Amino acid sequence: MAPAQPAGASVSWTGEDDGARCYVDVKATRTASRGAFFVSLSEVRWAASHLYRIARVTGVGGDAVDVVILDGMSALAEAIVAAVQGMPPGVEPQTFRVDVDQLTPIATYALGPVEDDGEEAAV
Repeated sequence: MAPAQPAGASVSWTGEDDGARCYVDVKATRTASRGAFFVSLSEVRWAASHLYRIARVTGVGGDAVDVVILDGMSALAEAIVAAVQGMPPGVEPQTFRVDVDQLTPIATYALGPVEDDGEEAAV
């Protein structure tokens, strides 16, 4: 079953060439800014070998919540993994700050208020 999409959505949730499953990581913030977000080394390694997008959610808990689907995380993750592999033995960063301008917005949705219950979603 295909994931539900908002009316008018044109985001592909599979690879255009091979139909591979697309994984989406939700990065949410209470601020209205589309600023940077953090990813772990584990997330980067996963993204480097899968079709991986970011859903950047801003304004959580406020009156204007926006969701921007960002593409390009897989390619960025491949570059990060290559850089980490080139580091001296015993040196391995665990967290990376990613500026959203490094990625390509492919869809934007404006939502009404969304309450933050302080709990992480179960996977």
